[in-house]
Amino acid sequence: MVQVVKRKYNGKVKTCRLPGPLRQLWLTKTNDGQQVDNFLKGCISSDRVLDLEGIRMRNLPEHIKIKRLTQLTYLGLRRTYLQSLPSSVSKLLKLQTLDLKHTCIQTLPSSIWKMELRHLFLSKIQCCKFPPPPKRNSLSDLQTLLGLCIDVNAPVKNGLDKLVNIKKLGLECQAWSPNQEEAMTPQLEAVADWITTLEHLQSLTLTSGNGYGKGLNLHLKSFENNINLTDMYLFGSLSSSSVLLSQFPQSLVKLTLVLSKLAFDPMITLKDFPNLQKLCLLGESYTGTTMVCKSQSFPKLLVLNFWQLGNLEAWKIDPGALPSLRSLAIGMCPHLQMLPDGLKHVKTLLELKLTNMPMEINAEPDNIPPNCQVYRKYFQYKV
Repeated sequence: MVQVVKRKYNGKVKTCRLPGPLRQLWLTKTNDGQQVDNFLKGCISSDRVLDLEGIRMRNLPEHIKIKRLTQLTYLGLRRTYLQSLPSSVSKLLKLQTLDLKHTCIQTLPSSIWKMELRHLFLSKIQCCKFPPPPKRNSLSDLQTLLGLCIDVNAPVKNGLDKLVNIKKLGLECQAWSPNQEEAMTPQLEAVADWITTLEHLQSLTLTSGNGYGKGLNLHLKSFENNINLTDMYLFGSLSSSSVLLSQFPQSLVKLTLVLSKLAFDPMITLKDFPNLQKLCLLGESYTGTTMVCKSQSFPKLLVLNFWQLGNLEAWKIDPGALPSLRSLAIGMCPHLQMLPDGLKHVKTLLELKLTNMPMEINAEPDNIPPNCQVYRKYFQYKV
């Protein structure tokens, strides 16, 4: 009944789906006007789970009475085009998971603070925002908060920073105009202070930009208390952060850097991280011309991705480096015209993906490990 669609880099299941015919039957029946109402009337009872993903509706139908949903622990409204959430949602006293991803909701009702949610998924595309907190709130046990928009008016200090039990945090920090970039600095510093208090944090996605592809400074501070942090995605400049790359948590398993503008070789700094399995350096995260992987560096690294490192010209791999690497992807690095000679000694490498790389790059059988498959891809793109 359920098919595995994608797996993670470590082999674990990432996404599943229904077989094509069953999914088509479901969509046909649940996207047809009256059929939607009939379906909802039939499924709303004392059930604990209600998942309406993909059903086209802008508002919850009137016949859905919150008092009839009091046993719900999971409410899924993903991809429903929903434009608002009724304040009465706070009456769902047993609700633990609320999924609003890919909806059209831009502002949550103030009653959200009265709920005892554990997991909240928001629509980062619509830049969903939190209202100011009341004097009393019950969100202190929230463990997952993903897709939240932070702008100059977001209630971070003395509001969101009271949520200290977060395990998975995803924030989209946005300055909507050049005039707001300076005004965002106190907000970004407040976010950095908040992160330092999250002792249970396992996953952090932090984006800081102006909405036009420019990354703002992240203003990150100490990770001393984030001893459980294993997965980190950072979009924005690290130049003004008080914390150095070497001070990132040693617990990291997966690290992605975008527009970091690092002037020093990150491979030298990150080489001894004992648990790192996936490293992605994307979109001008490194602005230097050379990189070096020292001998015995990256002992557990399985996946390494470089993308759009416009200044990179040379990469050296010393003997014994990258002893566990399985997958290497390099894309849009126009000045990197030679693969390192040491790559052929990385015997564990199974795939090499080259996207929009120079045609003359030396990805020949005698320059790569014997069991490695090479994939080349070229496409047109606008600079």
